[in-house]
Amino acid sequence: NRLEERHLPALDAELIKKITNQDLSEADFRAELQTKLIKSMEQDEQGRLENSFLEAVQSSTTASFSDILIEEEIHYMIDEQKHDLESRGINWEQYLSATGKTHEDLHKDKHQEAENRLKLRFGVQELFKLEQIEVTPEEVTAALDDEMKILASMNYQPKIEEQEMFRSRLQNKLKMDKLIAKFIK
Repeated sequence: NRLEERHLPALDAELIKKITNQDLSEADFRAELQTKLIKSMEQDEQGRLENSFLEAVQSSTTASFSDILIEEEIHYMIDEQKHDLESRGINWEQYLSATGKTHEDLHKDKHQEAENRLKLRFGVQELFKLEQIEVTPEEVTAALDDEMKILASMNYQPKIEEQEMFRSRLQNKLKMDKLIAKFIK
């Protein structure tokens, strides 16, 4: 039982320096802040449009998949989840115990999601073919070089196998970016 009142600090050179680590005037700070907010809103909107596009691709893709393919996707999804949890220091068995689920329950829960992911994957692959979306080795190499610079700045040098995995992911990302750019303007 207490009454609190929030006091905001005055927007002065000291606060601006503390926030930005730069000596900016109040007008420059406000302009920079506005620019960042607009960019953030544009990125959010772009993400929303991309998600809508991908949902439309998934829902308009009709395909039937063999049980083997669905099972493989489910196993991949569970392995992905397990790896993610373990990378955050959460033991897989403890996770199952805490959620009250068995491996079989998790397997059943992921069935529809696995089908949806497969529909999306096959739908996107078909759009790549129909729209003749390709990326050049030079584009992939340039993107990989940028990725390696970022990793190097974090003092991380990926192994050769990891670099190939990055290359494959970047190739798919570049193709997806081109596909989305073609449909979302």
